Amino acid sequence: MSGLRRNLEQRGRACTLSGVLEVEADGMRACVEFDGASVVVSPAATKPRARVSGSLNDLVAALVHRRWGALWRVRVRGNRLFVLRALRLLRP
Repeated sequence: MSGLRRNLEQRGRACTLSGVLEVEADGMRACVEFDGASVVVSPAATKPRARVSGSLNDLVAALVHRRWGALWRVRVRGNRLFVLRALRLLRP
């Protein structure tokens, strides 16, 4: 969570994402709600803007190790542009 806060503070008002990203990896589910300059992580959302599901190893490889080829093994439903912009903020 502190990584999200730091990424948003560094980008300031440039972060104009709004919507909910639902992430499901190996049976774990979290919803990340972007609202301008704030982020709220919750266990469930009613209407996500996009969903990402796959193995935790592939998500970590894409975010932390920046192996974008791992994103081909992850299922993305919804707005793909929103997912790419959100993943940029989620990386440490």
